[in-house]
Amino acid sequence: MKKRYCLLLMILFAGSILFAQEIPVAAEQQLENLADAGTEPDDDTYLQEMAYFLKHPVQLNTAGEEELKQLRILNELQVQSLLHYRRLFGPLVNMYELQAIPYW
Repeated sequence: MKKRYCLLLMILFAGSILFAQEIPVAAEQQLENLADAGTEPDDDTYLQEMAYFLKHPVQLNTAGEEELKQLRILNELQVQSLLHYRRLFGPLVNMYELQAIPYW
């Protein structure tokens, strides 16, 4: 009796496991559409600029306002604050000194 009961349970569980592996056609199409939509950006100038800055890092002690704005990482207030800080205290000595700049 136990063997029959165990065999019946195994058949039921095996059937449900196999059924769970099938992906509905509609869901598969939605996944393909999502994958196609986000694979290629229309405008990659930002990525090209960031690649340029990786090869040619900006020197914060000598960079001007336009060069800092070109980074697109700092907002106008942060750029002006850095320039003002450099005028008051001179060049940055350590990267931890960036914490002392207001609005950063």
